[in-house]
Amino acid sequence: ETLSSANKTIDNNISKETAGPRDMQMAILRALSSIAECVPQFLGLHIGKVMHGSLFLSRSIRNTKDPLMKQAMQNFDTAVSTKVPARVFVPSLAKAIASTPAVDELHILLQLLQMSVHTISSREAGALKSSVFSCVTTALELEATLKSDVRKQATDALVSFVLKLSENQLRRFYSALKEWKSEVDTEPIASNACRREAFWAFSAALAEQLQALFLPCLSQVVDDMVRELEHAVIVLSRTESLRSETGHKKQKLAASEVAYPNCSRVIQQVFLVLERSLRADAREGGNWTRFEEGKRYSLILEPVAKLFHCRPSFDTDVNHVSYIDLVEGTEEGDDGNVVGCITALAVAAGDEQLWKPLNHAVLEAAGTDGRSEVRRAGLKCLLSLMKTLGEEYMVLVPECLPVLSELMEDSNEEISGLARDIVTLAEEVTGENFEDTLA
Repeated sequence: ETLSSANKTIDNNISKETAGPRDMQMAILRALSSIAECVPQFLGLHIGKVMHGSLFLSRSIRNTKDPLMKQAMQNFDTAVSTKVPARVFVPSLAKAIASTPAVDELHILLQLLQMSVHTISSREAGALKSSVFSCVTTALELEATLKSDVRKQATDALVSFVLKLSENQLRRFYSALKEWKSEVDTEPIASNACRREAFWAFSAALAEQLQALFLPCLSQVVDDMVRELEHAVIVLSRTESLRSETGHKKQKLAASEVAYPNCSRVIQQVFLVLERSLRADAREGGNWTRFEEGKRYSLILEPVAKLFHCRPSFDTDVNHVSYIDLVEGTEEGDDGNVVGCITALAVAAGDEQLWKPLNHAVLEAAGTDGRSEVRRAGLKCLLSLMKTLGEEYMVLVPECLPVLSELMEDSNEEISGLARDIVTLAEEVTGENFEDTLA
């Protein structure tokens, strides 16, 4: 009550001298930090009140410019999140987050969750699954409402936590997250897209951390990934052109485009999950990719290859993702793309017979009439495949030469230059001269 009163006094007297209440804030913070350090069990009995927004989440404390107060606040945060037992602290955080805090408060609560998670032992983790799940999923659902980017904080906390789970616990936890994200064809609203984007971003982070150990989890969502990819093919495909009543052309957006926003951003995360997982599988021999005599490989390849021909400019996402971002990728970009996914798929497949339909899809993109960006993406993908797979991929060069011969004469200098670069690389790797073949 004393701290709440001091906070209110400061909030209501921003421009006036508030030395007394400030001293009171400092004294209480230091006292409770000492209690958390020495007798955390006692503070744990009252942690619900401590997390109340009018107390230690108050702007009068958090937004102070006083360096001593800032240090006292940091000391308190560290003490309460690392000394109070996680079995008590994390459920209280879940309740605080569920009370729909302000944006600043939500960031603070997630920061406290991150610190607390680091103290959880593997033995404790299983009992805290539901509380951590509640903290993270509620925060991610609030992200769209509060218009605040909390995904990285939530994902970091979640990854740190699941690394403490056993393999069986991890699979069950991941299955619960899968149910939370909902399906691509249900609830066609922005919150649904935010859930799916967050789920795939978490999956990508987990794939990076666990490498091949993540593949059993990924097996649970293969069908979900394929549905996301097929959905993206529809949403990001060419729109029809119709005549308006005045005779002017207007675009007819497919119903799915209007209903399902953020498609490009969601699919970038799916690409990233696939790329990281496929590369991990390649290091283990590629058995996951070639599952059921290559059926899983084909299931993934078909919709990914179709996205060479996408038109992300028709996506309804206000945070526009360009064709280059989505298909080719950029050196600065951290998200997945078609070229990276196709290359990783080829590496994991490691088989000439499986490469043939992939190579055909890439050449089809490279030979697309009327869209120079698709031709460029197809050539960049072919160059990536040859650089990555080297001599092994050269068995498919004869199939590539007719298309490359034509593209070397392309009016677009960038495209003709890429075609020549590919031919030069193939000649260097094979030791052959393809001049006569290309003539």
